[in-house]
Amino acid sequence: MFRRNPIIETAPLDEEIVLFHPATNRFIVLNGTGAFLWGLLSDESPASALAQAMCDQFAEIEYADALQDVEQMLGEMVSQELVVAVSETQKTQDRRSENDR
Repeated sequence: MFRRNPIIETAPLDEEIVLFHPATNRFIVLNGTGAFLWGLLSDESPASALAQAMCDQFAEIEYADALQDVEQMLGEMVSQELVVAVSETQKTQDRRSENDR
């Protein structure tokens, strides 16, 4: 499961999107496909669901190719701390923390 890093600021730019990472003071521009993927990451999503959404949006792409592209984009986004991978263990710990409040 993946989701946006909540500290990332965004601004639309035509069909693209500009991301700002305040901790690194870096701007990143995502093309139309990256912007589409970014929009889906407002909710936690597995790579498989993101790939299926890509297929639904872009009729010319096959699922296997979409999954490969999504996994590559997610890897780049995680390495730049734009997106975080959410494990089941982490989700359980987050729920426990919320219940302790």
